[in-house]
Amino acid sequence: MLRGDGRDAGEDSPVTEKHLTDGMTVRELCSAAITMSDNTAANLLLTTIGGPKELTAFLHNMGDHVTRLDRWEPELNEAIPNDERDTTMPAAMAEPPLTAGPPS
Repeated sequence: MLRGDGRDAGEDSPVTEKHLTDGMTVRELCSAAITMSDNTAANLLLTTIGGPKELTAFLHNMGDHVTRLDRWEPELNEAIPNDERDTTMPAAMAEPPLTAGPPS
C-alpha cells in the first residue's frame, strides 16, 4: 500500500484525494492515473521508481531512446512550442521491448 501524508493531493486527483491516509495499491494507483487522469496517483507511482528521470532511464534501457519524462504532474502537461520535455512518439510506444516486457 502506498500512502500520502495529506499534503500530496494536488488538483485533478479525484481518486487519491479520498484515499491518501488509508492508502492505495500500485494497481489501484495505476488504474486511477490511467482511467481518471489522477495527477497524485501518477506522482505517487513516479516517486516509487525514483521520479521522472528514473522512468526515462528505464525506458532508454529498454531501447526507447525517444520517450522522455522530465517533470511531475501537473507541470508536465504544459505544452510549449518546440519544448522536447515530456514527449514521445507513437512508434516508440509500440516497440516490442515495451510491449513484450523486459529482455530475458
